[in-house]
Amino acid sequence: MTPLINLKELGKSGKASLIGLVAIGWLGGWIAWYAMHWGPWAYSNSVGYVEVAHNLLAGNGPIQIKGSGGIMLLTTRPPFYSMVLALFSLPGQSLINSARILNVVLLPFLFLEWGSCCISSCEGPYFL
Repeated sequence: MTPLINLKELGKSGKASLIGLVAIGWLGGWIAWYAMHWGPWAYSNSVGYVEVAHNLLAGNGPIQIKGSGGIMLLTTRPPFYSMVLALFSLPGQSLINSARILNVVLLPFLFLEWGSCCISSCEGPYFL
């Protein structure tokens, strides 16, 4: 399996670009940490993901409990984030804090992946 970006073939400007993307990712993670201080608001996707993670940890499965008391199986949005949140929830921490930590840790990787795709697509005869 070949890596997406070969660092040996990447010049100084390419390495500087990757370092810059990681720095932007960490800055974005810090901003996200600050912005998520109060947690999810009202009913939104983030509340649903945290509720499903809570139900997974409680052994109830991937369900959401509606305001009316009805149970809704998670079929309206992708379940992967709730599963990862439940899997990596820290003992003694609330799911909100675990979600904050997970988001801040994963954001730089998102920037790095996005940047590496952009850099690899800019190679070739059409780009200088």
